[in-house]
Amino acid sequence: PIKEEPPSGLAVSFIPPELDEKTANRLTNHLLECDPNLKKGEAYFYARHCTLGKIYTIQQYKKCLGVVYETARTSMDHLKELGYYQESMIKNKKVYTPVKR
Repeated sequence: PIKEEPPSGLAVSFIPPELDEKTANRLTNHLLECDPNLKKGEAYFYARHCTLGKIYTIQQYKKCLGVVYETARTSMDHLKELGYYQESMIKNKKVYTPVKR
């Protein structure tokens, strides 16, 4: 098999830097098939928020999926535990940065 060089700037190595909705949906399905611990909403969010060097928040998750804050926080913490994001604090706000996979 031919090994492709990963595009720079993304935590997932096999997708193009600019994600259209079709590609994001394919990535969502791929993530769900590869990681049985992921929930559908978590895979959906990560597929659209996986650019290395960017910072994502619980509020973004909440808005993207239309869930309450507690659900968004629990999901982001779960993604962190699974190794998709690294958590840090900016002032008093938790933020999440994708981890290269």
